[in-house]
Amino acid sequence: MRIIRTRFWKLPAIARFILKHGFGITSALTNGRVYALLTNNTIISVCTINNLGACRELGSVITERAFRGQGYMHKLLRHVVSREGKLWLVCNPALEHFYAEFGFQRARKAPLPIALKIWISIFASFFGGRRVIAMQN
Repeated sequence: MRIIRTRFWKLPAIARFILKHGFGITSALTNGRVYALLTNNTIISVCTINNLGACRELGSVITERAFRGQGYMHKLLRHVVSREGKLWLVCNPALEHFYAEFGFQRARKAPLPIALKIWISIFASFFGGRRVIAMQN
């Protein structure tokens, strides 16, 4: 098992993995980082770090369905958080406990790029969208 850090566009297999699982392409558009956990050159888990100017965001996180529930994302997130320093994230409130395991806490104020995501989700909730919260480590 190994963890690599790259850019969205540098490794086509990671780009395909991200698109296959319906990720947004924010990390590609912001020249963000992508971390991938691999076993025998098979991508198991991926998470993205988006550069949003005023802050960096832990973006999409996904584990291949066949490998879920085996601790791979925990290993990957521990690695990422230890190397990336201060990060923000926007998530469903039901995931607050999960991200707290990695030092994230609900934020009362957020930098503009994160606040915009929150405001957009509030607006979308009027049309059936989901509520989200901001967290930082």
